[in-house]
Amino acid sequence: MKPPFKVILRLGVLVLRFGLFRLITAVEPPSRILTACVPLDLRIYCYGGSYVVFSSNNSFDSLDDFYYLDVAQNLTVSSSGSAWQQVHANGKIKPEANSMFGMVALPEENTIVVTGGAGNVFSNQSISNPTLAYDARANEWHTLSSNAGRQSYAAGTAASSDGKIYVFGGISDQSTGDIELTDTRNMRIYNYNANQWRTLALPDQYYSYAWHTGVMGNDGRTIYYIAGEIEGYFKTSNGSLTYGVSDNTLDKIMTFNTDTSLWNELNATGDAIPSSRMWHTAVRKPNTDNIVLYGGRETGSSFNVSSDFCWVLTTTDITWKQINLSSSAGAGARFGHSAAFPENSSMMFVMFGVDSNLHQRTDFQVLNTDTWEWIDRYEGPGRNLTNEDKPQTSNNKGDDGNNSVSGGTIAGAVVGSIAGVAVIAGILAFIFRRRRQQQQQRSVIETSNEKNNSDDAQEAANNNISYQTQSPPPQYMQYTLQKPQQQAPHQQVTGMMSSSIASGTLPLSEGSSYSQSHTSPTTSVLPPHQGLYYTPNLRLEPVKPDGANQ
Repeated sequence: MKPPFKVILRLGVLVLRFGLFRLITAVEPPSRILTACVPLDLRIYCYGGSYVVFSSNNSFDSLDDFYYLDVAQNLTVSSSGSAWQQVHANGKIKPEANSMFGMVALPEENTIVVTGGAGNVFSNQSISNPTLAYDARANEWHTLSSNAGRQSYAAGTAASSDGKIYVFGGISDQSTGDIELTDTRNMRIYNYNANQWRTLALPDQYYSYAWHTGVMGNDGRTIYYIAGEIEGYFKTSNGSLTYGVSDNTLDKIMTFNTDTSLWNELNATGDAIPSSRMWHTAVRKPNTDNIVLYGGRETGSSFNVSSDFCWVLTTTDITWKQINLSSSAGAGARFGHSAAFPENSSMMFVMFGVDSNLHQRTDFQVLNTDTWEWIDRYEGPGRNLTNEDKPQTSNNKGDDGNNSVSGGTIAGAVVGSIAGVAVIAGILAFIFRRRRQQQQQRSVIETSNEKNNSDDAQEAANNNISYQTQSPPPQYMQYTLQKPQQQAPHQQVTGMMSSSIASGTLPLSEGSSYSQSHTSPTTSVLPPHQGLYYTPNLRLEPVKPDGANQ
């Protein structure tokens, strides 16, 4: 049966939609850590991250590449390392090399938003575009309003179904172009539809977090903040200014209600409680109240993987359940990885990261969270086309009683289809040109409401060092801070850590010192002790705990 005109025309539309305007290359991505991956339209998109050389001087090379894995199709996991598609976006705006950023998908907009990050880690400069959006329909990046106070990394980022993005906590320091090491206590809320940021202060009774994850609950309004560290400035009883770092234990879960803007701290129970960790993932299983916590590394100085690497938090009663998986099967214990569920699926993809031997991984593994078994054969749901896009077969029969079509009809159909495709291409080009103009206007022109909010946001940025009124948390590191002179990029920074207030894991041994030098804007060197995962860009002097003899 020869294809009628409608079939050829609709196939031409499909070629235009999924071929001409989406330049892709099938590759196996290089290994990386601290990237971000999100599901959108039965694809898992992954951007950026860092390649780390683990040595006496750990170096971070940030990446700017962008890939997706088509999870609508069937995959044999063990032989699908090169099933990734590298995305070469249209337009002039491209994402910068970045790591430790927040990334969320907005399915209603068919858009991915990237915000914050450390950029080229320890390059002593902020990134040019701290908030970017990728339009999957147009295959284009565009800039969004950056009126969000300080740029931060290691924040908890979550999105709601109405197009709002919530960024809580994190760190601003020399890596993001700041002179002072700063905790970002304020909740920053971005409204995608209005292209506006606003800030919401964290009440004094709550501590700020870093290296945590923010997960939107099944109710669509409650964000759960899991693991990481408590970090922030504190005023001690004698009035001195102290920067403290402490484990964020998982027997308490802090939440934020996006409807009421109220915070809460919930007590978690269970037969056991997960160990404290950072560089982990926490993602909600679709259509359930269960959040899967996977992997992570011990807090403090070591790069040891968390041995209890898989847990489930049931948010209806805030209970933990440990999932006993073999450390030698599937993804095993790892940190700095990414995890994502395809839409309406119970199959969790675990990608990239570092294993227990400090080997950086380029693989992905698939965990069936119904049976808690690693699978090698993934069955994709297929990519459903809309009725307008689906090829249709003709029921009209010719005079000879069969479905044959004359040569003249076929020739006319081919010519007509080519003309139709050309017309569609012109229409799409016009639409894309209009969309690009609107996006450029969107990123340049502030609405009157955003203008009114800009002074408040700037004030929040200038006063972002907020002080706790209560005592610092237990088992934290203490510093006395002296503001340095403005330092040129790549200038050597030195510091010494004080003794601890209470016993606990410390990124540095007591009294040890370090020296940090930068080798290039794209290659960054960590202190030789491996323990400091942010840049202390202040001169640090030892200080005695409150109450100690002077």
